[in-house]
Amino acid sequence: MQQSSRPINAGISVVLTVLGVLIFLSTLAAFACVAWSARVPGPGGLWKVSGRLKSVDVQRAQMPDAAVVVTIDRAGTDFVLRLVDFQRLPQRDWPLESLNPGDQIVAWYVPDEGDTGTLWQLYRGRLRVVTFEDREKIQTAKITRVVPWLAAAALAGAVLLVTGYVLRPSSAAAGPGPS
Repeated sequence: MQQSSRPINAGISVVLTVLGVLIFLSTLAAFACVAWSARVPGPGGLWKVSGRLKSVDVQRAQMPDAAVVVTIDRAGTDFVLRLVDFQRLPQRDWPLESLNPGDQIVAWYVPDEGDTGTLWQLYRGRLRVVTFEDREKIQTAKITRVVPWLAAAALAGAVLLVTGYVLRPSSAAAGPGPS
């Protein structure tokens, strides 16, 4: 007695279709997250703060990539600005290590909450220590590194979806219905 392969094909078809949809949708969501987190602020999105440098600290505990935390004292109020991916900044004659407490600093940042934010550009006197252009290149590189992998995952999801659709049992193959 020969067993019909229709139930097996139907099960495989459903699994492949569901898996394809899940992979495809999660890839789209991941792309949206990457695009949102790596966005570059527009001209009106940066705030400016100037004052005396209080401290420059490297933090490694909370994330795999280190962040530099710059604290600026402006008339008794401390502004705490984080600079992520600082190790990807190009080497300059005046690196972050050249900053000293008491230096006059002008910083442009994207505010987070209160007196904290993400640093985008930093001047010590007239020298640009961190440039907006360098930060923009780093953010763009984040997207260009991830997009090919996300495209491949989306394609894999689409292939699974189509394969599941092709393997589905057709209603014509089921034979005539009850009379």
